[in-house]
Amino acid sequence: MQTPMNGETPLVPGAMAPKFQVSRFFKGQPVDALAPGQVYVLEFWATWCGPCIESIPHISALQAAHPDVVFIGVAIDTEKAVEEFMTTAGERMAYRVAVDLPLPAAEGSSQGWMRLNWLAAADRMAIPDAFIVDGEGRIAWIGDPHEIGDVLPLIRDKSWDIAEFQRAFSAQAEDARQMRERLAGLAAASEDGDWPAVVAQCDALLASPTGMEPMLVSERFKALGHLDPARAHDYAEAEFDKARGRQGLSMHMALARACRELASSLAAAGNPTRAAEFFRSGLRYIDAVQSSFDDFRKLDPQSASAFQTVKILEERAALLEANGRPAEAASDAKACIALLVAQGEGDFADMIKPLRDLIARCLGTPPEEEAAHSGGSETKRGATTVICDGDVCRIVTS
Repeated sequence: MQTPMNGETPLVPGAMAPKFQVSRFFKGQPVDALAPGQVYVLEFWATWCGPCIESIPHISALQAAHPDVVFIGVAIDTEKAVEEFMTTAGERMAYRVAVDLPLPAAEGSSQGWMRLNWLAAADRMAIPDAFIVDGEGRIAWIGDPHEIGDVLPLIRDKSWDIAEFQRAFSAQAEDARQMRERLAGLAAASEDGDWPAVVAQCDALLASPTGMEPMLVSERFKALGHLDPARAHDYAEAEFDKARGRQGLSMHMALARACRELASSLAAAGNPTRAAEFFRSGLRYIDAVQSSFDDFRKLDPQSASAFQTVKILEERAALLEANGRPAEAASDAKACIALLVAQGEGDFADMIKPLRDLIARCLGTPPEEEAAHSGGSETKRGATTVICDGDVCRIVTS
């Protein structure tokens, strides 16, 4: 976790709220500073975060129910991405909307002001996430935006017990710390190729709800693939069949990616027959993801984010190439690049380059020629990885 720029200790309930500083307001009366006597709800979101988009109607309803409270959606995103999003879906956001203030590279951070001094300072690594600031300027509550309705009335009438919540929050933070340690152990076992240990650790973590089931299932599957490919296949099929609805998309996506990663590893180890089987399974899984996503998009077009579409196309392109369908792979990769460029031109250079390399391999054209065709300057976003599982998108910054 990066240290807040003010050098203070991590942000916890009961602490005074950090400075509020954004780059621009896209909707509603701008807020220059958090005023004494006013209750604020700051909800952190991004245009590429599917769960964030799904939360919009809920936040709008809360603002309507509590007109005396100032709700602000703080986007952890680029100005261009937010501006384009607001032109198509902004009317659904019945509250103020702003975008984080980028920090100069000289400050030593790839994060924005709000993300660094609010989210990171509170050791919050997933969005959507929300902070409630009470009339005394204190952080009264931090948590899932869907829980705001339960606590906001108590904060407004000053009956909220911050000290009790702080104890619960600290216990939750300790649980999260222990979980990170366990995940680090899992990563180390995987790096060492200790597949029995990976299976055992995944089993232990899957014994209780964690919100990270797609990642854990996919890691267990890959470990089984190195130990017993037939058993791994049966496990993946069973988990795929169990996953249902919108939550199932995350599981199906994780399994498709895991099939490709396992197949690549088996191919490199000299087992092309098994590799081909898993490449085929991965393509079948990603096709199911595409079909389900299209169905959800038809039901509610505005709930489908461009970033979700990008991740599906990106994975499908890789699996199509692995399955010997280069023309289709190049087509999906080109569509993926077009979406990324539309979101912020060069802000996704780390995702665009491998896609251009894939097109070059599939069509036999130099990557630089493909870059000239698609246009757009490119600059790195920073060492940031986004992992969307279920109801949250986790942001990992190295």
